[in-house]
Amino acid sequence: MTKLTPNIIRAKQFRELTGIPDSTRADWEDPKSPRFDPTFPKKIKLGKRCAGYFYNDIIEWLAKRTVDVMSHGS
Repeated sequence: MTKLTPNIIRAKQFRELTGIPDSTRADWEDPKSPRFDPTFPKKIKLGKRCAGYFYNDIIEWLAKRTVDVMSHGS
C-alpha cells in the first residue's frame, strides 16, 4: 500500500517533521528578525487564523540546507 503524504502541513506537523521549534521557525519567517531566512518556505493562508506550508517546499528547503552545509562545511 502506498503511503500518501499531505500536500499542506500545519505548524505542529512541521515541528514533528523537522524538529525545529516554533520560535526558531517564527524568527526565520520574520523579515525584522536578525535570524530571518529569505529561503524559508512561504506560509499558505488557509483561513483567518490558519496557515500551513506546502510539504514539498519544506522537503526541498531541507534538502538545499543539507547540500549547502555539506558543501560549505558549516
